[in-house]
Amino acid sequence: MSIVRYFTKPSAPESPSSANNKRRLDQTVDKVDKRSKNQRYDDSKCQRKFLPKWIDQWPWLQHRQDKIFCQVCLKYPSIAKPSGKRNAFFDGCDIFRVESIRSHESSRPHLECFAYFCRDDVTQVIGSPNELSSPNINATPIGLAMRKLNDDQLRRYSNLFSTVFMLAKYGKPMSDMPMQCALLRKVGAEIGDNYQNDKSASAFLTHIAAVIKKNNIHEIQDAAFLSVLADGSADVSIIEQENIFVRYVSKGVPVTTMVSIEAPAHSHALGVYEAIKDGLNSVNLNMENMTSRDKPGPKLVCANFDGASVMQGRKSGVVAHILEEAPYVIPVHCILLTS
Repeated sequence: MSIVRYFTKPSAPESPSSANNKRRLDQTVDKVDKRSKNQRYDDSKCQRKFLPKWIDQWPWLQHRQDKIFCQVCLKYPSIAKPSGKRNAFFDGCDIFRVESIRSHESSRPHLECFAYFCRDDVTQVIGSPNELSSPNINATPIGLAMRKLNDDQLRRYSNLFSTVFMLAKYGKPMSDMPMQCALLRKVGAEIGDNYQNDKSASAFLTHIAAVIKKNNIHEIQDAAFLSVLADGSADVSIIEQENIFVRYVSKGVPVTTMVSIEAPAHSHALGVYEAIKDGLNSVNLNMENMTSRDKPGPKLVCANFDGASVMQGRKSGVVAHILEEAPYVIPVHCILLTS
């Protein structure tokens, strides 16, 4: 050992936290350098511009005033910009990059707007190509853009929506969506490269439910008479939920449909009754119309509940509140609970 080394104080080993901070600092510097390099490239060498061929791949794009817009999002401003949040393709995007378009394509506002558009307009395009000349399709720019969707793209959307519907019908989690998409690719189904994660599946499911509910509303409104059924249960958070159904006759066949799940303000009869009315209102049924001969719509003739006093009580139960508004309604004790 040298005498210099003997009298020199050994340096302390570098702590793990210091090493991590140094590593993060180096990564930040690298990102800044890369960002600066890309900016210098854009400013000096690359003059980016809109490419017309992009419309063939993304028919919802619109190029005007040297900016690109999303025609789907423009049709639904309240969904595209919830609470005034920024949406570059709604306000006009001046960054002509494929990455920007793909990022918007997979964004939640765009997915929700696109689902609403499919529900409102594209149904007839998918259902029958002969209806492409319909005025309500051709009259709008968005309709012209959607006409450019080829059969392959429409088939992909149909496969994805069908997959999400299957997951929901059999009680599977939306996190199974990537696995199901991998299976579809394995068997040769066309699903494209987008909308294959759990977030997209949840957005699809929201609007599938909206379409089903809309169809149910039309069918319920065509009925002459109906019965209301309700039963309470607690969810996983031990919060009381009221499950509300209606029963009616459609084309000679009795039909029972769930209309809503509501959380009563309290478990007393009045709270449950108000929750039932809220559930009926969600499908355009209100007590005034259902109990008046002069109002349009189906009429309430029966109330079917279990035997709990809060439901069947004739003085202060839910049945008592219903009979106050419609004395002719027939209260029925649930048959399964009478034995």
